[in-house]
Amino acid sequence: MSLTRTTTSETGPFYASGSISFSSLRTNFKRESSGNIKASELLRDTDVTETEPIVPDCTENRVSGPLNDGISSSTNLKISQFRNSIKYYDLSQSGTDLNLDIAESSLWNSNLQYNIEKRVTLGGTMGSTNGNAAASLSASAVYNVLLIITGSILGTGGLGGSGGVRSTATAPTAGGNGGDALSINTNGTGTVTVRTSGSSAQVYGGGPGGGGGGYGGNGGGGSYQQSYSYEQSLGGSGSKNISGGQQYYDMCHNACRDAFGGSAYCKPNCYKLPWEGGCGCTCFSYQQGNQAECTCCYRIESGSYTVNTDGGLGGDGGDGGDGQGYQQSRTFGDAGVGGTSGGGSGATDGGDGGDGGDGGTYGETLVDIDGNGEDGETPEDGTRTNATSGADGASKGIAGRAVSGSGYSIDSANGVDSAYKGLK
Repeated sequence: MSLTRTTTSETGPFYASGSISFSSLRTNFKRESSGNIKASELLRDTDVTETEPIVPDCTENRVSGPLNDGISSSTNLKISQFRNSIKYYDLSQSGTDLNLDIAESSLWNSNLQYNIEKRVTLGGTMGSTNGNAAASLSASAVYNVLLIITGSILGTGGLGGSGGVRSTATAPTAGGNGGDALSINTNGTGTVTVRTSGSSAQVYGGGPGGGGGGYGGNGGGGSYQQSYSYEQSLGGSGSKNISGGQQYYDMCHNACRDAFGGSAYCKPNCYKLPWEGGCGCTCFSYQQGNQAECTCCYRIESGSYTVNTDGGLGGDGGDGGDGQGYQQSRTFGDAGVGGTSGGGSGATDGGDGGDGGDGGTYGETLVDIDGNGEDGETPEDGTRTNATSGADGASKGIAGRAVSGSGYSIDSANGVDSAYKGLK
């Protein structure tokens, strides 16, 4: 629901019919129940700097009277000119409005530019979810406006920033700014007075979002020794004339050792006895003739080699919490993810991701929270030194203002100062 025109006995319009007396003009315009009133006091006051004009300048008073000639501002003042004249211009708001533009109301009748006292009672709920002010008053010429706030004007809550991501080296993002509650801009032409009234009045700038936490650095790499052992074919044959007294298989082994060295051997289970003859096997030994031949010589190859290992991975940063705002609750930042352990001798652990910053309450300026990711641990001497640094956490957002802009004043003497949260 947007603004509506409010009429009371003290605002007008006056004298729709009937007689017009000087005593009633004194009551309606000078606001005194007794005493005299001069004709000069009944002239329409066009001074835009006058904050309490007796007969104000306004659209209605410029076209009042039976001839639509308006109330005179200098000469030729006539009582009949006060027909359908007004003293104040009142608007009110109730219900719920998003991003209420007070100046856009069609009910103003072009009176923002004149000095008539304009009273706007904001008694409902005004909010914003898109970062714009929950309520605003901006025009090229604005004079003599009193905003009386008895309801709630609630700015947008800033969103929390995203935590840094280690795997893609994505830096964390900053928390979003809170939105302003009430924005005023009179373009340097006048003054708007802001007054809060009653225990239900709230003019709250949105809380800022917390910054995302930085990701943790990777740990330093290590290494370990890997053993191996396998049977290696030597790719050739060996033969040898051997003196008597050896078994058949020893003769075959010695044939390989003679050809390829002392650790060579003939493949097992391939021996021939002398009476079997032929060379179908990989080994032939003829003890009586002191002769042996092996066509399948092998050796066991063994040893070790160094395997390099990576350090532990750094943890991702936690997301920042959302700030409190219209239809948005404050949340706390997420904890950073812990780094993983390094593998192998000498490898070290990855650093923990930084915690996201907490969101702020209405209008709250947060203290910086250390959301920096921890550096990966540095390995000991003798191993690879590839530990990396963690990323810095992102900054928090800025709290929204209770009242922002220019050309306004806060009526602290008659208002409720605790109704404001955020700068004003």
